[in-house]
Amino acid sequence: MFRYDQLVKPKAASIILSFAIAISSFVIQMYSLWGGYILALVFLLNMILASLLDSFWPTRGKKENPIVFGLFWGLILGLLVPFLTLKYLSELFI
Repeated sequence: MFRYDQLVKPKAASIILSFAIAISSFVIQMYSLWGGYILALVFLLNMILASLLDSFWPTRGKKENPIVFGLFWGLILGLLVPFLTLKYLSELFI
């Protein structure tokens, strides 16, 4: 994921957009079956693009696009983290 470049902090707009997408994607997938399905497909497409293209994290040589950065990290925070948390907590208490 990282290409041996010096990493820099992302812009505040990128972080705010990431959290907004994370909250909205979590709410959508909890209340709508089709919404969650579409978000899962977008998430898979986003992961494919992350593996094929360059890093989504900004470096000194490459600035981030706030929309792409927000979409990538927002979907990870909104879809993957709650799923893994609930999965491991349910296995822990069974």
